[in-house]
Amino acid sequence: MSEEVFIAGPEGVLEAAVERSKTPPSFIALVCHPHPLHQGTMQNKVVTTLCRSAVRLGGTAIRFNFRGVGRSEGTYGGHDGALEDALAVVDWVGAEFTEPASMAVCGFSFGGAIAYRVADAHDVSALITVSPAFEHLPLVTRQPECPWLLVQGDSDDVIPAPGVLEWAQGHKTPPELSLFAGTGHFFHGKLGRLGSVFSSFINKEMGISC
Repeated sequence: MSEEVFIAGPEGVLEAAVERSKTPPSFIALVCHPHPLHQGTMQNKVVTTLCRSAVRLGGTAIRFNFRGVGRSEGTYGGHDGALEDALAVVDWVGAEFTEPASMAVCGFSFGGAIAYRVADAHDVSALITVSPAFEHLPLVTRQPECPWLLVQGDSDDVIPAPGVLEWAQGHKTPPELSLFAGTGHFFHGKLGRLGSVFSSFINKEMGISC
Protein backbone atom coordinates (compact mmCIF):
# COMPACT_ATOMS: atom_id res chain seq x y z
CA MET A 1 0.00 0.00 0.00
CA SER A 2 1.30 3.43 -0.91
CA GLU A 3 1.85 6.10 1.75
CA GLU A 4 1.64 9.72 0.62
CA VAL A 5 4.39 11.99 1.94
CA PHE A 6 5.60 15.52 1.25
CA ILE A 7 9.32 16.18 1.25
CA ALA A 8 11.04 19.54 1.57
CA GLY A 9 12.66 20.39 -1.76
CA PRO A 10 14.75 23.27 -3.08
CA GLU A 11 11.69 25.05 -4.57
CA GLY A 12 8.98 23.88 -2.16
CA VAL A 13 7.55 20.56 -1.08
CA LEU A 14 7.79 17.50 -3.30
CA GLU A 15 4.89 15.06 -3.53
CA ALA A 16 6.05 11.49 -3.00
CA ALA A 17 4.74 7.99 -2.43
CA VAL A 18 6.43 5.44 -0.18
CA GLU A 19 5.65 1.75 -0.46
CA ARG A 20 6.96 -0.25 2.48
CA SER A 21 7.13 -4.00 2.72
CA LYS A 22 8.75 -4.27 6.13
CA THR A 23 10.82 -2.36 8.69
CA PRO A 24 13.74 -2.16 8.48
CA PRO A 25 13.76 -2.55 4.70
CA SER A 26 16.23 -4.86 2.99
CA PHE A 27 17.03 -1.98 0.62
CA ILE A 28 15.66 1.33 -0.60
CA ALA A 29 14.66 1.88 -4.25
CA LEU A 30 14.41 5.51 -5.35
CA VAL A 31 12.65 5.80 -8.73
CA CYS A 32 12.66 8.91 -10.96
CA HIS A 33 9.91 9.55 -13.51
CA PRO A 34 9.98 10.68 -17.19
CA HIS A 35 10.12 14.23 -18.51
CA PRO A 36 7.84 16.66 -16.64
CA LEU A 37 6.97 18.57 -19.82
CA HIS A 38 5.82 15.41 -21.63
CA GLN A 39 3.24 14.09 -19.14
CA GLY A 40 5.87 12.35 -17.02
CA THR A 41 4.74 11.71 -13.43
CA MET A 42 5.39 9.29 -10.61
CA GLN A 43 2.28 7.39 -11.77
CA ASN A 44 4.06 6.24 -14.95
CA LYS A 45 3.69 2.47 -15.45
CA VAL A 46 7.42 1.81 -15.79
CA VAL A 47 8.01 3.70 -12.55
CA THR A 48 5.29 1.84 -10.65
CA THR A 49 6.50 -1.50 -12.07
CA LEU A 50 9.99 -0.90 -10.65
CA CYS A 51 8.48 0.12 -7.30
CA ARG A 52 6.29 -2.99 -7.06
CA SER A 53 9.25 -5.18 -7.94
CA ALA A 54 11.34 -3.60 -5.19
CA VAL A 55 8.62 -4.14 -2.60
CA ARG A 56 8.27 -7.80 -3.63
CA LEU A 57 11.97 -8.18 -2.83
CA GLY A 58 11.44 -6.82 0.69
CA GLY A 59 12.53 -3.29 -0.12
CA THR A 60 10.95 0.08 0.40
CA ALA A 61 10.20 1.98 -2.82
CA ILE A 62 10.06 5.76 -3.07
CA ARG A 63 8.78 7.62 -6.11
CA PHE A 64 8.20 11.35 -6.28
CA ASN A 65 7.08 14.12 -8.59
CA PHE A 66 9.67 16.60 -9.77
CA ARG A 67 8.94 20.27 -9.06
CA GLY A 68 5.86 21.56 -10.88
CA VAL A 69 4.37 18.08 -11.39
CA GLY A 70 1.24 16.96 -9.54
CA ARG A 71 1.27 18.51 -6.08
CA SER A 72 5.01 19.20 -6.07
CA GLU A 73 5.59 22.92 -5.73
CA GLY A 74 7.73 25.09 -8.01
CA THR A 75 8.10 25.11 -11.78
CA TYR A 76 10.09 22.96 -14.18
CA GLY A 77 13.79 23.56 -13.61
CA GLY A 78 15.43 21.48 -16.35
CA HIS A 79 17.68 18.56 -15.59
CA ASP A 80 19.66 20.56 -13.01
CA GLY A 81 16.48 21.36 -11.09
CA ALA A 82 15.35 17.75 -11.30
CA LEU A 83 18.71 16.61 -9.94
CA GLU A 84 18.35 19.01 -7.02
CA ASP A 85 14.91 17.54 -6.31
CA ALA A 86 16.20 13.96 -6.44
CA LEU A 87 19.11 14.76 -4.12
CA ALA A 88 16.65 16.36 -1.67
CA VAL A 89 14.74 13.06 -1.64
CA VAL A 90 18.01 11.18 -1.05
CA ASP A 91 18.68 13.44 1.96
CA TRP A 92 15.15 12.77 3.23
CA VAL A 93 15.73 9.03 2.97
CA GLY A 94 18.90 9.36 5.04
CA ALA A 95 16.98 11.17 7.78
CA GLU A 96 13.83 9.03 7.61
CA PHE A 97 15.41 5.57 7.71
CA THR A 98 17.56 5.29 10.80
CA GLU A 99 18.56 1.70 10.10
CA PRO A 100 21.31 1.43 7.46
CA ALA A 101 19.96 0.25 4.15
CA SER A 102 21.46 -0.04 0.69
CA MET A 103 19.99 2.25 -1.96
CA ALA A 104 19.28 1.47 -5.60
CA VAL A 105 18.57 4.57 -7.65
CA CYS A 106 16.42 3.98 -10.71
CA GLY A 107 14.88 6.02 -13.47
CA PHE A 108 13.00 5.87 -16.74
CA SER A 109 13.71 8.10 -19.77
CA PHE A 110 14.41 11.63 -18.44
CA GLY A 111 14.34 10.03 -14.99
CA GLY A 112 17.04 7.61 -16.12
CA ALA A 113 19.35 10.53 -16.83
CA ILE A 114 18.57 12.02 -13.42
CA ALA A 115 19.17 8.67 -11.70
CA TYR A 116 22.55 8.44 -13.45
CA ARG A 117 23.47 11.89 -12.15
CA VAL A 118 22.35 10.97 -8.62
CA ALA A 119 24.64 7.94 -8.72
CA ASP A 120 27.42 10.17 -10.04
CA ALA A 121 26.97 12.61 -7.16
CA HIS A 122 26.09 10.27 -4.29
CA ASP A 123 27.27 6.87 -3.07
CA VAL A 124 24.58 4.33 -3.94
CA SER A 125 24.62 0.55 -4.13
CA ALA A 126 23.12 0.10 -7.60
CA LEU A 127 21.92 2.08 -10.61
CA ILE A 128 19.10 1.01 -12.94
CA THR A 129 18.40 3.14 -16.02
CA VAL A 130 15.50 2.30 -18.34
CA SER A 131 15.72 3.95 -21.79
CA PRO A 132 17.80 6.78 -20.30
CA ALA A 133 17.67 10.19 -21.97
CA PHE A 134 21.45 10.35 -22.20
CA GLU A 135 21.39 13.70 -24.01
CA HIS A 136 20.54 15.26 -20.63
CA LEU A 137 23.97 14.32 -19.26
CA PRO A 138 26.29 17.09 -20.46
CA LEU A 139 27.85 17.82 -17.08
CA VAL A 140 28.73 14.30 -15.95
CA THR A 141 32.49 13.94 -15.66
CA ARG A 142 32.80 10.38 -14.40
CA GLN A 143 30.64 7.31 -14.46
CA PRO A 144 29.01 5.93 -11.32
CA GLU A 145 31.13 3.35 -9.55
CA CYS A 146 28.23 1.13 -8.46
CA PRO A 147 26.83 -1.83 -10.41
CA TRP A 148 24.72 -0.50 -13.28
CA LEU A 149 21.92 -2.08 -15.32
CA LEU A 150 20.74 -0.49 -18.56
CA VAL A 151 17.41 -1.69 -19.99
CA GLN A 152 16.54 -0.60 -23.52
CA GLY A 153 13.94 -1.46 -26.14
CA ASP A 154 15.42 -2.01 -29.58
CA SER A 155 12.37 -0.40 -31.24
CA ASP A 156 12.35 2.74 -29.10
CA ASP A 157 11.30 5.67 -31.29
CA VAL A 158 11.66 8.29 -28.53
CA ILE A 159 15.20 7.51 -27.41
CA PRO A 160 16.50 5.25 -30.19
CA ALA A 161 18.59 2.30 -29.12
CA PRO A 162 21.66 2.95 -31.33
CA GLY A 163 22.43 6.26 -29.61
CA VAL A 164 21.89 4.84 -26.13
CA LEU A 165 24.09 1.82 -26.81
CA GLU A 166 26.88 3.93 -28.32
CA TRP A 167 26.81 6.20 -25.28
CA ALA A 168 26.81 3.25 -22.87
CA GLN A 169 29.68 1.49 -24.62
CA GLY A 170 31.73 4.68 -24.37
CA HIS A 171 32.14 4.15 -20.64
CA LYS A 172 35.33 2.62 -19.30
CA THR A 173 33.16 -0.04 -17.67
CA PRO A 174 29.94 -0.34 -19.69
CA PRO A 175 26.73 -1.24 -17.88
CA GLU A 176 25.09 -4.62 -17.85
CA LEU A 177 22.73 -4.43 -20.81
CA SER A 178 19.27 -5.96 -21.18
CA LEU A 179 18.03 -5.26 -24.71
CA PHE A 180 14.33 -6.01 -25.26
CA ALA A 181 13.56 -7.12 -28.82
CA GLY A 182 10.53 -5.58 -30.53
CA THR A 183 9.97 -3.17 -27.66
CA GLY A 184 9.11 0.52 -27.83
CA HIS A 185 9.78 3.31 -25.42
CA PHE A 186 6.95 2.57 -22.98
CA PHE A 187 7.55 -1.20 -22.73
CA HIS A 188 3.96 -2.04 -23.63
CA GLY A 189 3.37 -5.73 -22.98
CA LYS A 190 6.84 -6.08 -21.44
CA LEU A 191 6.37 -4.66 -17.96
CA GLY A 192 6.35 -8.10 -16.34
CA ARG A 193 9.65 -8.94 -17.97
CA LEU A 194 11.04 -5.55 -16.92
CA GLY A 195 10.18 -6.33 -13.32
CA SER A 196 11.88 -9.71 -13.56
CA VAL A 197 15.06 -8.24 -15.06
CA PHE A 198 15.14 -5.61 -12.31
CA SER A 199 14.67 -8.24 -9.60
CA SER A 200 17.38 -10.51 -11.00
CA PHE A 201 19.86 -7.65 -11.11
CA ILE A 202 19.08 -6.54 -7.53
CA ASN A 203 19.38 -10.12 -6.34
CA LYS A 204 22.72 -10.60 -8.06
CA GLU A 205 24.36 -7.28 -7.23
CA MET A 206 22.87 -6.57 -3.79
CA GLY A 207 22.38 -10.09 -2.50
CA ILE A 208 18.65 -9.56 -1.99
CA SER A 209 15.93 -12.03 -2.94
CA CYS A 210 12.30 -12.55 -2.05
